Amino acid sequence: MSEIQFYKQLEHLKLFFVEECTSTQEAILQSITDASIWEMGLSPNQAIALFTDFQSAGKGQNNNHWQSKKGENMMVTMAMQLGAEVMTDLVALNKSIAVSICRELQEAVGNHSFIRIKWPNDLFYNNLKVGGLLMQVVQEKGARILVLGIGINVNQAEFEPELSKYAVSLKQILGENLSMHALLERILNQLSVRKLSLITSHSDFHRLLWNLHIEVPLELNDNWKLQLQPHLDENGQLKGKLFGVDQIGRLMVELPNQEIHFFNHGEARIAFDK
Repeated sequence: MSEIQFYKQLEHLKLFFVEECTSTQEAILQSITDASIWEMGLSPNQAIALFTDFQSAGKGQNNNHWQSKKGENMMVTMAMQLGAEVMTDLVALNKSIAVSICRELQEAVGNHSFIRIKWPNDLFYNNLKVGGLLMQVVQEKGARILVLGIGINVNQAEFEPELSKYAVSLKQILGENLSMHALLERILNQLSVRKLSLITSHSDFHRLLWNLHIEVPLELNDNWKLQLQPHLDENGQLKGKLFGVDQIGRLMVELPNQEIHFFNHGEARIAFDK
C-alpha cells in the first residue's frame, strides 16, 4: 500500500488520501486495529475518511469484488465514532446514509434524477448500478465506530463486457466528466455535518426505493427455497412485487397470492432479471 497522506480538513472531518491500496475499507479497519485511527484525528466530534485512486481488492456486499479503473471512480471509506446519543438503531442509520448519498447523486445529475436505492445498499440508475455502500460498526476500546465504504462510478467511460449490462457511471448518464473531488467533499460533509441524526424518515427511504411496487426476481437462500419451493420459477427464483422495507430492515415482497413475506439481508437478494 502507498503512504497515507493528509489531504484536506472538511467540516468535522479530516480527509486522507492514498494513491493505491488493497481497499480503503481494509486500510481503515487496520488503522482501528493498530490504534493509529486516533492519531489520525478520530474523535467524537471529528470523523476520518480515506480515499484512493485505485484499490486492487475493493469490497462490496457479501465480499463481492468492486472493479474500478484507476482515477475514474470514487472509492472512499469514512470512520465516525458513534456516541450513544447519536445512533442506536443501525437499520435507521443505514437508511439515513443511503438517503443522504442518493440525494447528493440526484443533485449531481440534475434532470437525470432517476437514482434510487436498491435494497439493501446499492445505488441504481434505472436498471444499472451506479454505486454501492458497505457499512459495519466495530467496537474498539469501548468506542463504537461506524466504518462506511462508498463506491461510486463517476467518470468511467467503459466497463468490462461482463459488467457493461449491469453498471453505469455518472459520466455516462450526463455525457460529461464530473469533478470527483467536489462530489466527494459534498457527500462527506453531508454525512459528517448531519451526524446521521435519524432525521431521515422511513417514508423518505421508501420514496427512493428502486422498483417499489414492481415485480422483481429474488434469489433465496436454501432455507427459503425449501419453504417457498411451489412459488419458484424455472430459474429457481421467487418473483413477487416489492412491497417495501420494514422498520427493522426486512425486505417485504408480495407474492401473486397476495401473501407478504419478509426477508432479512442474507436471506434473499434482488436479482437481475434473466
